[in-house]
Amino acid sequence: MHLTHFNMKNLLPLFILTLFLASCGSGDKQSVDAVIESQNIESIRAKKTELVSEQNLIKEEIKKLKNNLINKNIPDWRDKQNLENLLKKISQK
Repeated sequence: MHLTHFNMKNLLPLFILTLFLASCGSGDKQSVDAVIESQNIESIRAKKTELVSEQNLIKEEIKKLKNNLINKNIPDWRDKQNLENLLKKISQK
């Protein structure tokens, strides 16, 4: 592969992104199974608190996405009422 200026220019951001992602990994995070096996009540409680916090952050992100869909007037087809309205419109045509 012959590296041109264009290729080299694209490699630098990719390399920086790779370094950033590698540095984000925390070596001290234990899996749930490892925490349970430790039988340490404080570690189990801390892990539970950590997971609940992550769950709450994910719920907030989902809420933002859902609100964005509502603001864009994009119906959620999993909603029974939206699906019934669509079927009525199709049957009227």
